[in-house]
Amino acid sequence: MMHILITDDENFIREGIKRTVENAFPDFNVHLAASAEEAVELMSRHRMDIVLTDILMPGINGLELMKISRRKQPQAKWVVISAHSEFSYAQQAVHLGARDYLLKPIGKPKLVELIETLSDEIRQERAHVQEEETLREGLQYLRSAAFQRLAAGLSVGKLSLEPLLEQY
Repeated sequence: MMHILITDDENFIREGIKRTVENAFPDFNVHLAASAEEAVELMSRHRMDIVLTDILMPGINGLELMKISRRKQPQAKWVVISAHSEFSYAQQAVHLGARDYLLKPIGKPKLVELIETLSDEIRQERAHVQEEETLREGLQYLRSAAFQRLAAGLSVGKLSLEPLLEQY
């Protein structure tokens, strides 16, 4: 299941994005935050896959939210939304790792396409992580089996034992 966080101090923006996401992706879990502080609190309780954040909010702004939260949830894909087309904001957002910079009002087709692209990337990344874990477990099993055969004085075939012997 995908978890999406929408952070914006404007209620109608939050609710509008939520409706668009829920209509297009009914199985996604959508979280709402009215401030960066609330977003940080939600992110401490839930692992977010995609975070959409406004830049200009009272208190901590969206760029500061990214700085604070990226270390805790490096897997999250960030999208910055703003009513301002200030190049410096976009530049900072990209520097911090934002995947996109959307201007308000956000077009529904563009938002749906972006969420679809990001969720496909997340699924692929999860599949790669699962494959790596399976390979790691298999390698650990093979090392153990080879070591047991070696310890029992049995043949290990053409398997090179130098790396194994160095490690153990």
